[in-house]
Amino acid sequence: MTPATRAQAADDNSQASNRVALLSVWVNDWTPPSQNQNNCSGDVCTTTDGGWDGPNFEIDGDHFDYGEVQLQIHSNSGQLLWWGNVTAGSYAGFGGGAFGDLTPIGDCSSVPRTTDNDYVVAYDFGSGRWSSELPIDSDCASL
Repeated sequence: MTPATRAQAADDNSQASNRVALLSVWVNDWTPPSQNQNNCSGDVCTTTDGGWDGPNFEIDGDHFDYGEVQLQIHSNSGQLLWWGNVTAGSYAGFGGGAFGDLTPIGDCSSVPRTTDNDYVVAYDFGSGRWSSELPIDSDCASL
């Protein structure tokens, strides 16, 4: 084997994790900003906080093809609760196409990722494949 061939093989091997569509998905929590509401009676107005104050699910993934990915949250009965499209791109420390998306769906478990009455799944348009289902607890959330 020539030194040039050995160097090319080493370079190819170092990029292996960026060339495999493993479709890894995980969730984190994020807290949305308070939604202030103005309540007025005559000339007197007060501001109150309103709405769900989180935490909500953030869906993250890596080892996708570069390009469009559709994220979905379903009930265990299969009902689609939420969906959104993201673009998987190159991010330091993550293999292949990676992404993160903040959802409006609340994490209802007192200890995140310990119950499983719903699930997250992602569709990679580049490979035409679905990720595995990731169990979550979002039954208390309202859209």
